[in-house]
Amino acid sequence: MNKYAIPRIFFKKYINQLLSKTFCFLIRLYQNYLDGSTITFQDLKEEKIFDNYKEMEEACAELIKNNIILYNRVYNKKKNHYKYYLEYLDENKTFEVIYNIKVRHKHRDITDKYIENFLSKFPERVRDKLSKVIEGVSAYYLKFRTTIKTKLIYDLLVPFFDVDEHIIIKVCNAYLNKYYGKTRIQYIHAILRNEKENGKKNSFKDESLEYFRKKKEEIRRRMANKS
Repeated sequence: MNKYAIPRIFFKKYINQLLSKTFCFLIRLYQNYLDGSTITFQDLKEEKIFDNYKEMEEACAELIKNNIILYNRVYNKKKNHYKYYLEYLDENKTFEVIYNIKVRHKHRDITDKYIENFLSKFPERVRDKLSKVIEGVSAYYLKFRTTIKTKLIYDLLVPFFDVDEHIIIKVCNAYLNKYYGKTRIQYIHAILRNEKENGKKNSFKDESLEYFRKKKEEIRRRMANKS
């Protein structure tokens, strides 16, 4: 006897009892059981047994309704898929079907045109840097929400309007090198405040040095005139 032979009941009873797709599904499950393998929904789709996941659910429901299988579905969070355990009642065999969940694509509720228009208000030298910062910020917030609103981008960029180019570049480089996609807007603004403070201190130092340089030069000239 061929170990891969399909039991007669499949053709004597099920072929008339089930819809064609459900019947093909049952045979395919049985064949995979005999092979000792697990079938995936993608296999069933590629073999034209089902066009979509809903059809497989309907086939499972029909098999249950006709007391041909018992059905249980378990979600594996780590692998992000459902595994179906289908127990064929006539022979006490368990079939396994894996359905991989389609990842929900999160999106930004803002257009590239909006970002382009907003960045156009900045000097050309810093636009590319700020654009990459926007990408990193969007990546961070999309871990917790499904959309990025225009207000978020506005709040991010507004504090940069009254800042010199060299400070903007410093802040962007600090973020892109260490914190890309890892921090919220407030942290970026904190980096900006620190750079602005450092800029004031450096400016004060430069002004003081210039003042004492001029004083020294003035004293030198006076000494030269006296001699």
